[in-house]
Amino acid sequence: MLRNVFLIKALLMNGCSSFNKYRNMQKPIAKHDSVEVKTIDTKGAQMLFNVEVENPNDFALKVDSVKYEVEIGGKKMSTETIDKPSEVAGKSKTVVQLPLTLQFADIFTSIGSFLKNEKTNYRLKGSARVGVFSLPFDESGEFKLTEGKIQHSKN
Repeated sequence: MLRNVFLIKALLMNGCSSFNKYRNMQKPIAKHDSVEVKTIDTKGAQMLFNVEVENPNDFALKVDSVKYEVEIGGKKMSTETIDKPSEVAGKSKTVVQLPLTLQFADIFTSIGSFLKNEKTNYRLKGSARVGVFSLPFDESGEFKLTEGKIQHSKN
């Protein structure tokens, strides 16, 4: 019986110290970092939108999921959820990659229209779930065709 009292007291003390650790927790920050074009052909492209999650706290946090929507040329291309947890160490940043398969026919009437205009706008919006926090992000930019390569710039 006495042993159980000590065990309960130890658990309560440990729980209180864990609570104190999170009591002054600062909200993490999520922002669009970059876009990578993995592959490209005459039909479309495989892309990765990179979202940087910054943890300003002294302890690690887990990114539980990311829900996002991609618009290109004013057209909604995809709404996805990634439920692959990743950890952000204390006082550091990590990049979460959000994949998108883009079919040119979904944006342009033909690859010729993209080649003619040589650019189009994009928007990436969503939220990263980190513990009890939902961290929204909403950023836009422009894809531009330069010397046969797709470049991007953020607004």
